[in-house]
Amino acid sequence: MVFRLAKPEDLIPGSISRYFDILSFKSDQFLDKNKDYIVPEHQDLLSASKCFCVAGLFHPPREDGTKSSKFSSIGTRFKGVLEAIRISCAGYPTNKSFTDFVNRFGLLVPEVLRTNHDKKDACQKILNNVGIPGYQIGKAKVFLRAGHMAALDTRRAERLDIAIVYIQRTTRSYLIRKRFLAMANLAVALQTLCRGKLASKMYDDMKKRSVSLKIQTNFRRYTLRSSYIRLQHAVVLI
Repeated sequence: MVFRLAKPEDLIPGSISRYFDILSFKSDQFLDKNKDYIVPEHQDLLSASKCFCVAGLFHPPREDGTKSSKFSSIGTRFKGVLEAIRISCAGYPTNKSFTDFVNRFGLLVPEVLRTNHDKKDACQKILNNVGIPGYQIGKAKVFLRAGHMAALDTRRAERLDIAIVYIQRTTRSYLIRKRFLAMANLAVALQTLCRGKLASKMYDDMKKRSVSLKIQTNFRRYTLRSSYIRLQHAVVLI
């Protein structure tokens, strides 16, 4: 048997359509492997198995002397089982346990993850919220029809895309704000340094001006006093 993944436009009669893609196969000599007869030694070994499931599938042949009873093939022996599987797949081909279903699709209804919801009620709430028709909820599993899993996976992928975009936007905003705050703090530090340098220079200038004024004042006082003493001496002399 040869399998290959095909595109929808390549779909031909005899192909299997699955929810994730289209699976094509060749049916040449498809049933030859089911024509193998069961070896009597293998029949006895399987019938004597301690596993009741295996022993129940391989009952000892009836001693009625017919050829069909002595030489039954694997295909004819499990024909009923294969038919049951085919009917099950046609009705509800996909089933998941409540825990697996909630863990995979719980993000579609986040409140079922934040609170202690019953798993069965959580599954029903998720399916009703998404709008999936025709599902069935058993005692321990959720049974879905063909195409339901694809719809759920599509909604899950959309929700993940939205979450990824939101996370990226939030991360970019955080990084840009962090960079802006760092630049603002740097600008404030530079402004503080510049103001400090300017204040220090202004203080030095004021200090120099004050010293200069004091020198000028003392010099004028000395000059005026000298002139006054000379004048006083001249008056006394006269």
